[in-house]
Amino acid sequence: MWDQKLFRPQLIFKGSKNVQWFAGYSYLRNFNADVMADPRVRTEHNLWEQVLYKTPLTKGSFATWIRLEHRFQEALPLQKDKALRSFDFSSRIRFRVIYDRPLTIPDVKLPTSFVFYNEVFVLMNSKGIPNQFNQNWTFLGLKLELNKQITLNTGFQKNTISKSGGNFLINRLWNTTLFYKL
Repeated sequence: MWDQKLFRPQLIFKGSKNVQWFAGYSYLRNFNADVMADPRVRTEHNLWEQVLYKTPLTKGSFATWIRLEHRFQEALPLQKDKALRSFDFSSRIRFRVIYDRPLTIPDVKLPTSFVFYNEVFVLMNSKGIPNQFNQNWTFLGLKLELNKQITLNTGFQKNTISKSGGNFLINRLWNTTLFYKL
């Protein structure tokens, strides 16, 4: 069963050996868990900016990034008639820390690394001030460099998502992400 489909093209600007700037667009299709829901898909469009800082370690690397997202989410309740659909605007900030440790020797045919990251999402109010916890992602897995253009990350992820009334939804899932560079 689909939970979400995501398409995220981006531009990367290398500021220095350790700093990169990103800008991009995200298209999301979020699926209602109720397979009988009609309509079942909620669309989202995002514009975003991000800065990444990466530093090498004796074995591996440590990186951190911060991303500002401008989100256009299809308003609820969802409408069957596309002409009646509207979108709500909001922003959030995301902060991720990443540890990457190679598991294979350099110049191997399939470079493989252990990857760990933790990411916190915080909603922003209408004045652009971070004010509310949204969710947290924790990931443990492998990064496989299939070739110079294609990288596959696959592993266990735990998502903790804030719900109304101080409740939290906890999802444990196997996450696989394919990165393709032009």
